Amino acid sequence: MFNRGIGTGGGDQHRLSRCQLPGLLTLLLLCLTACSGQVQKKIAAEAGFASFQVQGDGFHHQVYTKEGRGNIVHFYIEGDGRPWLSPRRISLDPTSRQPLMLRLMTLDEAPAVYLGRPCYMGVVDDRCNPLWWTSNRYASSVVQSLSAVIDQFLGNGQGIALFGHSGGGALAMLLAGRRSDIKTVVTIAGNLDVQAWTQQHGYSALSGSLNPANQVPLAAHIRQYHLVGSEDHNVSANMIRPVILQQVDATLTVVEGYDHSCCWNELWPEILASVAD
Repeated sequence: MFNRGIGTGGGDQHRLSRCQLPGLLTLLLLCLTACSGQVQKKIAAEAGFASFQVQGDGFHHQVYTKEGRGNIVHFYIEGDGRPWLSPRRISLDPTSRQPLMLRLMTLDEAPAVYLGRPCYMGVVDDRCNPLWWTSNRYASSVVQSLSAVIDQFLGNGQGIALFGHSGGGALAMLLAGRRSDIKTVVTIAGNLDVQAWTQQHGYSALSGSLNPANQVPLAAHIRQYHLVGSEDHNVSANMIRPVILQQVDATLTVVEGYDHSCCWNELWPEILASVAD
């Protein structure tokens, strides 16, 4: 678009100089930051959630919280959003435009936290670059920073239930492998075998990321509920079943007619009731 020039008031055209480009790019990034996460902000405001930007271990995170009943805090982790615009174009803003997990949190009566991932939802952080939503999206440092944020929202004696969608499911499993206070893990279309997922879709290997399939099975006291839609062409039951079969206390449920994002809100109250039992 730059080569076509920009019209002036008099109808003349000029090409952008190299000196002008950095300023325009800065404005573009500022606009993206301001606009990023607007869907999340609207949903959270309508639900009466509190909003925080907190420091994790090396990253800043956007967090939304709600009060509720019970001594188990529910932490919701969103999927990967839109890391790539096309096979050759990395997105400047990976934030999900359809935040499934935030919408599901509005249906939850337990105390809950929407745990924003590094560099998502317009967080201003000098460390941010596209590595953190492409090849390094499930890196050890990402998991460690998320874990540090979890610590800030726990009271004495409170346990944790982790809920993750797609890539958020991968992070939930990785977090559960590092912490001793996890009671339950629930994944929806969880990316539980990163290598199998990239190979099936022909994607580049996530070379800087951990793979839940390669960690030891979760501790026996952690209950696991893994759900996938029968019509999901992104994460299939066959892809994640080998990982789940290695676990101690885990179930895989294939929901007929559901796909990667629809229609989990209809089933969510029932799922929450099962977790609470």
